[in-house]
Amino acid sequence: MAGGTEPIPTCHALWIGGNLGPVAAACLASFVRRGQPVTLHCYDSPKDAPSGVTLADAAAVIATSRVFRHKATGSYAIFADYFRYELLRRGFGLWIDCDVYCVKPIGLGDGHVYGWQAPDSINNAVLGLPANSPALTPLIATFTTQSPIMPWYPLQAQQNLAAAKRAGAVFGAADLPWGATGPLALTHVLTTAGLARHARPHRVFYPIPFEEADRLLSPEYDAAAAIAPDTLAVHLWNEKIRRGLASLSRGSPIHRLISRGELYDEAKIGGAMTSDSQARGILIAATGWNQEEWAAPIRAAAPERRIVLWPEVGDAAAVGYALVWRPPADLFRRLPNLRAIFSLGAGVDHLVFRDDLPDVPIVRVVDPDLTQRMTEWVTLQVLMHHRRQRTYDAQQRRREWRELAQPAAGDVRVGIMGMGVLGRDAAAMLARLGFDVAGWSRRPVAIDGVASFHGPEQLGAFLARTDILVVLLPLTAETRGILDMGLFRQLARDGVLGGPVLINAGRGGLQVEGDIVAALDAGELAGASLDVFETEPLPAGSPLWGRENVIVTPHCAAASAAAALVPGIVRQIEAFERGERLVNVIDRAAGY
Repeated sequence: MAGGTEPIPTCHALWIGGNLGPVAAACLASFVRRGQPVTLHCYDSPKDAPSGVTLADAAAVIATSRVFRHKATGSYAIFADYFRYELLRRGFGLWIDCDVYCVKPIGLGDGHVYGWQAPDSINNAVLGLPANSPALTPLIATFTTQSPIMPWYPLQAQQNLAAAKRAGAVFGAADLPWGATGPLALTHVLTTAGLARHARPHRVFYPIPFEEADRLLSPEYDAAAAIAPDTLAVHLWNEKIRRGLASLSRGSPIHRLISRGELYDEAKIGGAMTSDSQARGILIAATGWNQEEWAAPIRAAAPERRIVLWPEVGDAAAVGYALVWRPPADLFRRLPNLRAIFSLGAGVDHLVFRDDLPDVPIVRVVDPDLTQRMTEWVTLQVLMHHRRQRTYDAQQRRREWRELAQPAAGDVRVGIMGMGVLGRDAAAMLARLGFDVAGWSRRPVAIDGVASFHGPEQLGAFLARTDILVVLLPLTAETRGILDMGLFRQLARDGVLGGPVLINAGRGGLQVEGDIVAALDAGELAGASLDVFETEPLPAGSPLWGRENVIVTPHCAAASAAAALVPGIVRQIEAFERGERLVNVIDRAAGY
């Protein structure tokens, strides 16, 4: 059992030809030694398969008659890409190449198991995808479509193939450029499907880059130096090292692997990794919050863990996890064995612009309670403006009885900027109430009953059809100050509310408050609801306070409730320590 709870999944691999050879045999044996089952699918049974490896008939997945070699190189590698995608489509779950060395058992988690080999490339040497993953359809179509020309091929290759196709040529996967079905394809389809966010850092599966693979043949190279506390496997890049096997130097990592079955001194690094893995303590550093409110439910859920509250740190080496909100400067430099950071609020801009961040996952808090709170606030504000509640409040103060004209919800166009978890939930709720709802985001987002706009080129059209603008964007370099006069002037002027309304519960840095005031004065905005501000608390002298058409709330739209959020955080930590992938990890490059 992985971590005593989840069964360790079986790894599946493919072998075509005779015997495995010493490197592949040792790599497969490393999984068996770690307690991870391995099934090797073969068209011929190798005689040197390690004890404990289960052999299976590969023809049961793809018939022998459909096996092919790459015409330009004679390699089976492109067929192996086809085999792994088809195997995953059939629900086998987890794939490994035969040159992958096991450091720790690999968990399957939610089925998404893959990692970056480089900043712009996701490799498929270790690959897990759910059987119904949308990524598998285009990957498999490369092999089942006659004369395929896929969008991820290099431009020159696309042009050459298109010219050949126009000339009447018929080609298949065996004729494609080298690499057109592997990492290049996988990176493209995962990114297009919005699944690249699941990819783990390079150190998890690819701690030794391709460019350095030949160092594995050198006695001076210590492979243990590449192993991080969260490394699960090491891809050995067999296509690069195999030429050196004939004259292999004694004492090199590959010689050690072949002769002793281990890539490095596992006893030595095992002790060091045990020390790192014992960093299980949790530090809470939430500026301006009652930290004890967070500590109490953690103690109840995980009584065996040491909990410390900033400014206490105690044994900094024992802290593995930091739960933070606007943490103090240089905090992370004091935590040498930090394994993950959890942002206790919905936003992460208080973290991503820091210069002391360690190379560990940063996890956004995504929880049904927080989502529900935000949806309640957004719905309340939309209804307050739609039903003209502030005007009725003013009439009540004057003891004035006067009914106002009330448009139907279906005549009011609500536009939501930011279609993440919070935006999608709010959009679905407003659509159920009958509003004409549209969403705008960086990439297309499909929700029944909600029109979708995406990218800078569609922002103008989105704004032009919006009467009430709800903003739930993250704060990034691209979105900072986006809510300015130029944007307000693009909002609809023909709506039934008499003018556009701004509702912002995203981040204060999104808005230019001087422009909001000027837009209200000029009639460019008919009203606003603001939960976030450039400076918080909102200064007493701000002109936003005294306006009857402006609703001000103190950054409380989706307040983080410790009792609701802590159980999910503790479950994430426990799963991470079992070797599973953390979810809702931010993309540092994107800023959220």
